[in-house]
Amino acid sequence: MIWKTPLNVKDQLFKIYKKGLPRGSSVGWKNWDNHYTVLKGTTTYWGGLSSHGKSYLLFNILRNLTKNYGWRHAIFSPEMDSADRILARLIHIHAGQEMNVNHMNEETFYRWTTELDQYYRILELADNELTLDNFIIAIKELMLNEEVDTITLDPFNELRHNFKSYGGREDKYLEDRLTEIRRIAMDYKVHINIIAHARSDKGGLRGTHPKPPSMYEFSGGEAFANKAMNVICVYRPGDDGEGNVFPYHNQTKVIFQKIKPQEVGERGEIEMHYDKEMAQFYYLDLGQKKYA
Repeated sequence: MIWKTPLNVKDQLFKIYKKGLPRGSSVGWKNWDNHYTVLKGTTTYWGGLSSHGKSYLLFNILRNLTKNYGWRHAIFSPEMDSADRILARLIHIHAGQEMNVNHMNEETFYRWTTELDQYYRILELADNELTLDNFIIAIKELMLNEEVDTITLDPFNELRHNFKSYGGREDKYLEDRLTEIRRIAMDYKVHINIIAHARSDKGGLRGTHPKPPSMYEFSGGEAFANKAMNVICVYRPGDDGEGNVFPYHNQTKVIFQKIKPQEVGERGEIEMHYDKEMAQFYYLDLGQKKYA
């Protein structure tokens, strides 16, 4: 426990005086920059409905951070299955080509397999190891031995959680454990991404397309909303305004529901589009496709 005065941190304050509070790193698309940047030492919770593209959008951002800054990533994504399947998707995103003999030659395959070896670490846990404690132990061990810039847990819902020591109360458990995750981000100076599904696909009237969930509707509810530093909802609307209905259009709404600290960005909403062939997202600027 340490108390500090302004003179104790005058060098750090002088840097802020000269350059301002540091923003995060750009995710690679200019239409994001005013709303969200990736700041190490903080956390981002990604929420939304099932099959609305949360994982693929986040994986695109990881790719952009590697491409632009050489960032390294640790990923635990049990919902996406084994390490080889996850890496096949990442190679597709990085190369812009589907990883199979019909779309990619062997030279390109070996190039990306070799190149991405230095940037990605994929965690696999056995079924009896799927607990938050084991995930935290694994990432701390990794960070003791290797430099990592981001950690991704996809999704939080997939882990088993024991509320017994919290009197059976999920809210108290989540408040404590999410605080622990935030402290890991701060102590190790990494950015931690957590994906969470919405509790239900509520659409109002039966047969209507679901509305975008608020951050209080993500699994974990109020605890997630309160403990998150940044909350981003990924949502595919019922139609794209051009006669194409979900899931047959490529439009995605990205809703920045909570942004902290304030220098990282600001709340708002943008529109993205998904190029299925390249597995990459782009935005439109005066009708022109803008990839990262």
